[in-house]
Amino acid sequence: MKNKFLQGLVASFALTVSGIANAGLIIPEGIQTSINESTVKNTWGWTECFSGNSRSWHMASSALSSCDGDLLMMATRLTGSDTFSILAAASFDIVTMNTSLLQNAASTNIENGVSWYSNASSWGFADIGTLINQTSADVNWTIGKKGLSWHTNPNNNGSGVMTHFGLGYGYSIGNGFIPSHIEGEYESVLLTASSTNVSTSIPEPSTLAIFLISLMGFAYRNLIKKA
Repeated sequence: MKNKFLQGLVASFALTVSGIANAGLIIPEGIQTSINESTVKNTWGWTECFSGNSRSWHMASSALSSCDGDLLMMATRLTGSDTFSILAAASFDIVTMNTSLLQNAASTNIENGVSWYSNASSWGFADIGTLINQTSADVNWTIGKKGLSWHTNPNNNGSGVMTHFGLGYGYSIGNGFIPSHIEGEYESVLLTASSTNVSTSIPEPSTLAIFLISLMGFAYRNLIKKA
């Protein structure tokens, strides 16, 4: 009888955790590194809307036309890999909003714990408050800094806004710069999602701990009564 009660308790907890995991869209806060593709798509609820070789130029309007949600994620991965090397997400308007060509972090837009920039020279994101060399793709990669940066506009056409992106430049997950157009074949990836699907019921780990402790207390009390 005790075993059946404990089995039921474990099953109830498993169903609760399962419900939490599938509660809705998850928007990752800040810059994330080494994230499995299935986690982003199946657990977090994002849809890949563009991927292209990082050694090629891609027309921005064409790539973004399939990203129809109001949220946008930028990511990169080795071709054939099922793991994103680095990614970050925010509202579509912030990720694509034109920024000035000043060589400092003040020329970025900040949202969801990330600095975003997009202009006629570069498109990408970095840690908040870090120096960004924005007159080209970001090349100011100090140890500890995380970010992703793609060149924009062949020959820098001077229009002030992004028309194309690609042809590197690279990323950093905190341990130094990795040039995506040199170190193997990388893909530039965009993913889309809708904020109407965002879950508001995903608890913090501390809440889960409290819930588990409460269940254990309840189980212990019932076992004592039946002893």
